[in-house]
Amino acid sequence: MAEDPEEKMNMDRTEPLPQPPVPEKLPEDRPAAPVSRAKKKPSAGRIALYVLCALLAMLAIYLLTSAIYAQKRGEKFAPFAFLRATKATLPTLPPISIPVPDGTEPASSRTKTPETVTAAPTAASSEAIANAEPTESEPPEETTTEEEAETETETETETETETEAETETEAPTEEETTPEETSEPESADYGDLHTHLDAAGMAEDELLGTQLVVVRSFGESECHLYFFEKTDDGWVTSGAVAGAQGFVGRSGLKAAGEKQEGDEATPSGYYTLGPAYGESPSAMTALDYHQIIDGDVWVTDPNSKYYNQLCRVNQAGKDWNGCEDLYRMLNFYKYCLLIGYNTDPVVPGAGSAIFLHMDDKPTSGCVGTREAVMFALFMWLDPACDPHILIY
Repeated sequence: MAEDPEEKMNMDRTEPLPQPPVPEKLPEDRPAAPVSRAKKKPSAGRIALYVLCALLAMLAIYLLTSAIYAQKRGEKFAPFAFLRATKATLPTLPPISIPVPDGTEPASSRTKTPETVTAAPTAASSEAIANAEPTESEPPEETTTEEEAETETETETETETETEAETETEAPTEEETTPEETSEPESADYGDLHTHLDAAGMAEDELLGTQLVVVRSFGESECHLYFFEKTDDGWVTSGAVAGAQGFVGRSGLKAAGEKQEGDEATPSGYYTLGPAYGESPSAMTALDYHQIIDGDVWVTDPNSKYYNQLCRVNQAGKDWNGCEDLYRMLNFYKYCLLIGYNTDPVVPGAGSAIFLHMDDKPTSGCVGTREAVMFALFMWLDPACDPHILIY
């Protein structure tokens, strides 16, 4: 019997389809050991190396920026100049006195007493006494007396010799201190304004205003600055600004009629003080103030109609061949006060650009002092008090 093709087709459909073989389950791999992710700490030597490299990099950056800034302003490259300024402004501590128990001499007094001078002959005297033993031919009493006399004579002779040697040794010290004693006599009361007026040949009724800066020169180019203000009780030392050391011109002082342009001498006399000049854009003083900017010059050419005046380097009508670039001198003129010498009227060739400014060495004719003093002056001076300066 022949198979029906349709029935055979149906039978083929009902048979299950062959399934693909299922792969055997592979054994799982053994888990790997955990990996430690903790970072090793750097050694102390490596840390020190990192710190040193960072410091060197910071120093290089500081030196580079300082050099660029100095070149831009036309100043001398001195990156560590602030250390000297800091040292100069450090306060001086008062001397400490150590109490000494009763009956005990201080060590300093013991080293300078005459007993230390005669201490050296002790060995000689002991030898003389040892040699003064009595002999059979000489009476003991007479021998002892003669030896004692010889010992006393030797002691006196050696004492006089050592005293002369000490005098010769101390002589240079006295010579060294003689200039200071001459320039700063203890008898002079420089806290009294009349001491300065008498030395300058002025009378109190000649003074104007109620604020006065006194510059007393001594030596070749040194000076001391004093600050006075007038109260109901008269002229007294100002409590706002302490006296300070300073410098005048390299050629010392010259009277107003003798001062000449370029002689590096500071004019002596009595002058107005102000206006003020400086680096800051805002005035830190009650005085008339001008900020020094690039292009500001002070004319020093006696043949110019702008002689001894502030001008701009490129202003119209420029007729000078010599001037002082104030902007390039800002390291001295950060705080600066004009001394009213040869300003009204202006005498050609009599001297120009006389200021009270920051400086730590003899000047070209100005008066210089420390930055801290100039800052205090800016804060103290008042135009209503008509401040003046006396230089002698």
